[in-house]
Amino acid sequence: MKASGERFPEEELWKIADSTLKAMAFLQEKRIPFGDFSANDIVYTKNKVKFQPIKSLISHHAPDYVHSCAQYKADVLQLGEILLEATNLRFPRKDRFGDFDMASDNYSDFWVYFLKDLLHPDMHLRPSARQLMEDTSVS
Repeated sequence: MKASGERFPEEELWKIADSTLKAMAFLQEKRIPFGDFSANDIVYTKNKVKFQPIKSLISHHAPDYVHSCAQYKADVLQLGEILLEATNLRFPRKDRFGDFDMASDNYSDFWVYFLKDLLHPDMHLRPSARQLMEDTSVS
């Protein structure tokens, strides 16, 4: 869609977010590190989403980082950046205050607030994948 300049419908973005958060929560609960992932690790086809952090699963990470809260909160931030890129059809940019530029003209306020939660600058206030899944409004 990015190549054609068409925006993702919000409903499809929610499917991507939901499926990816479920996969992230599962991997985190099983203590399987997947570390640094990108939009290339999320495969989206008509009505189907696959989270394939293959290169990340086989890379080696420091044990103290792999099982830390910091890694899991960073994963949520990365997902927020990926979803914001899909929303804006361009790489996320920060304004002069360090906040991400949020395009909301074609999306609901709820989607924008969801993205802001994922992109919260304070790791301790940013929700985990599991917390986001437990929020009944996400799934």
